[in-house]
This record gives sequence, structure tokens and C-alpha cells, in this order.
Amino acid sequence: MVSGSTEGHLAVWDLEKQELHCTIHDGHQSTISTSTFLSSQPLLLTTGADNSIKIWVFDGPGGTARLLKERSGHRAPPTIARFYGANCESVLSAGHDRSVRMFCVIKDERSRELSQGHIESKSRKINITSDNLKLPPVTALVAEEIRERDWCNVMTSHSGGRDVKLWSTLSGALSDTKLSPKLETIVVTAIEITACGNVGIVGYNSGHLTAFNLQSSINRGLFGKMYAHRGKVVGISSDSINKHVYSVGTDAKLKVWEMTSREEKAVVALPSPPLSCFTLQGKQSSCHLSRV
Repeated sequence: MVSGSTEGHLAVWDLEKQELHCTIHDGHQSTISTSTFLSSQPLLLTTGADNSIKIWVFDGPGGTARLLKERSGHRAPPTIARFYGANCESVLSAGHDRSVRMFCVIKDERSRELSQGHIESKSRKINITSDNLKLPPVTALVAEEIRERDWCNVMTSHSGGRDVKLWSTLSGALSDTKLSPKLETIVVTAIEITACGNVGIVGYNSGHLTAFNLQSSINRGLFGKMYAHRGKVVGISSDSINKHVYSVGTDAKLKVWEMTSREEKAVVALPSPPLSCFTLQGKQSSCHLSRV
């Protein structure tokens, strides 16, 4: 017999001996909602309020259980979703559960959560939940497939953070390197990766706009002499030939920058400050603004 707890633990009981057989700690991240043995097989199927379904097999020493298969999604509402890849066969997403996931729309077995390190083992050592060790919620996410096999190809900004985190879709994990500004008291408000996959562009609430080399994480300098905008940068985009970068800010200006020199080429006054800017799939040479 199996019993589940509201903390996500599973207890397996030996009815013949009337004693506890084994315990599966943190089988789920929240309340166990269903537990069912499969007929004539040493398999246990469980579901939880953490939006996951798992199959456990009892083939360990003394008949202990291990995780065999699982399917899971975000445990809290997702806030960002982006198609990834030339054929749009994958979706990168982030949510209030402080995770970054990659879903395959062709074969679900390829779907996974991008690793943030050995947080499960660390959480058990200090007796806290693994969610407390995860990064803050993601506020923006961008990715480019072209350099997937060479270096990190996903950038994320996080609530209240000054650093941009780097991820690899090839390894499915968070990198130890990050993109850090020279100033200490600023917050990331917009991010972009160029079509070539070599440069990451980061905008801040201070109005600065900075280029970083993604291979080395080296700061390549500011766009403009000092501030790109008088107010926070709310959106960044780039074209498909790495010639121009577009930025918009709360100063109600759309600016066009030359990529290599990082010099201002054009300014368009807007009727009111937009909340974001983005490009169509494929990075056509056009910039679309949103006030919603």
C-alpha cells in the first residue's frame, strides 16, 4: 500500500508485515493527488498538484523504488513562451514557479526543465524546499539557435536583478557565467541576442544599453556616449543582417543604432512611451511597438 502526503512524500507499506517498507522523499513538489500500482508489475504511478505524472519502479536493493519516467510542466502559471529553432519545433517558457522549460511540440519525451544546478541535493542538506534555491522569476527570455553547439544561446533577466543569466539548450543547463554591468545599482529591463548569436544586448532602468560577447561574456561597450535613453530601456530588437539595433525607452523615443560602431543613426519621437518592442519571427527589418 502507498500513502501520499501534502508535502509530496510517498510512504510504501508492507501489509503482510504491517510495517513501513520504504519512503520516497520529495516524490512531488506539492500534494500527492493520485497513487496507483500497475497490475502485475513493480510499477507505481503517481500524480501531484505540481502538474506532473511519474512512474516509479521497485527494483532497488530490498525492493526500494526509483523514478523511471515522468512528464511535467510548470507548477505555476507560465509568463513567457517563445518558439525556438528554425522549424519552431520547440518552445522555451518561464513561469512563476521560477523555472525555465523547453517543450518539444513533436515528441514530448524531449521536453525538459533546464537545470539550475544540484539544488535538490543542496535543499535536502539545509532542510529547505528546492524552490527557495531557484533563481527569481524570469522577466524576459531570448534565444538563438545558430550558435547552440558553440556556447550559451539563451539569455534571461530576472525580477530585480542586475545580471543576465546564460543557458545552453544543448546541455539543458544554466551556465556559471553571466553578463554583469559595471554599475552596481541598476536593474535589467530588456534583452536581445543578435541573429548571428555572437552578441547579447542588455538594456537597464538607468537608460544604459550595453553589448556583450556571448562566448566570453566580455562587456563590449555602451551604445551612445553615455545613456541610450533618458529613462529605462523597455525594448530591444535587431535585424537579420547584424547591421542595426533598435531600442525604445520611457522617454518615448525609438532609436536606431549602428551595430559595429554602436553610434546613433536615427531617432523617432513616439506619441507616448511604449511598454515593449519586438520583431516578427525571422527578425525582419522592422520594429513593432506595444502599449498593452
